Amino acid sequence: MLSSFVASRQSLVLFAILAVAAVVRLLNLGELGPFIDETGHLYAAVDYDFYPLLGRVQHGKVFGYMFFYPMAKWASDPFWTTRVVVALVGVATTAGIYFVLRRLANPVAAAIGGGIWALWPYVSFHDRMALHDPLITFFIVFATILWLRALERDARLESFGSGVLMGLAIGTKVSAAMYLLWFGFLLLASLAGGDYRRTARLFLFFVLGLVAPLASLASLIYTSLTNQNQFADQFLNDGGGTGSRLTLFVLNLQKVFTWFRSYSSVPFVVLAVLSLIFCFRRPWGLHSAAAVTFVAVVLVHCLTLKVFFARYLVPDLFFLLICVSLSLSAAWAHLASLRREAAPSPEVPVAQ
Repeated sequence: MLSSFVASRQSLVLFAILAVAAVVRLLNLGELGPFIDETGHLYAAVDYDFYPLLGRVQHGKVFGYMFFYPMAKWASDPFWTTRVVVALVGVATTAGIYFVLRRLANPVAAAIGGGIWALWPYVSFHDRMALHDPLITFFIVFATILWLRALERDARLESFGSGVLMGLAIGTKVSAAMYLLWFGFLLLASLAGGDYRRTARLFLFFVLGLVAPLASLASLIYTSLTNQNQFADQFLNDGGGTGSRLTLFVLNLQKVFTWFRSYSSVPFVVLAVLSLIFCFRRPWGLHSAAAVTFVAVVLVHCLTLKVFFARYLVPDLFFLLICVSLSLSAAWAHLASLRREAAPSPEVPVAQ
């Protein structure tokens, strides 16, 4: 009876979170003016003469255009329809984050994380636009869910599916390959159980799934690597001397702080920093892995990119959210224990 009540309450919390996420992302969706990259994505999705497949591979972006193709090709209003689809992907990602945190921690952390993701302006602003970054976040979150399920059930199919989703994320934007660091940490955590053959088997199926979506592009990837790479020329900092790389790194870090302050407020920046410190100071675990993944990806972006926009960090916010949710749920549990200790004990009648 009690378990069914708790389950129904958790379902109600999840429903409320998803309702808020949907309203925030879908309400007045057409009021925001078109962003140049949105129209460019839709145009490129259907015009392979303008943007050939090899060019997409050289820029490290392929599958996102394929995902947009049906809306760009057949929708009566491609711009609005694609925004709706991306917004719904964002709602699904919110559900995925709830389930990830419930598996990694507890229902309190799941409710906190889901609620923050549903309302977080940094996330919801980009979820309302026809961009690829929300798709990458979706793939990473659900790849995490499948990998956790694979470890729990020794399920090869879930492991393969997790790899497929990560392959799709990398094929959508090649920078998503950095998030394989997170799955490396998950793999190491699974090795702690001592069943190395089981973990190796699941890892093999993950790799097979990872390769599967990219195998169709193998020849183009080879051609891209053996020719002048447009992506490197356009986006990557070639150094040009230690001073210029260091200057760019500092400027990019300033951008990151500005984006977090603008989209999330200074108090949230303080909360994020404290949460990262909390995760780093605790004994090593998945909370520390999330913190390392977030910081590492931010630093790599700042060090390597000469073209850097706020949307590039949207997938990385998933790992920061894990840190924030776990730290806030730990604080909640600590306060609850203090309240229990401070509560007066009931009087016990003394026998006469």
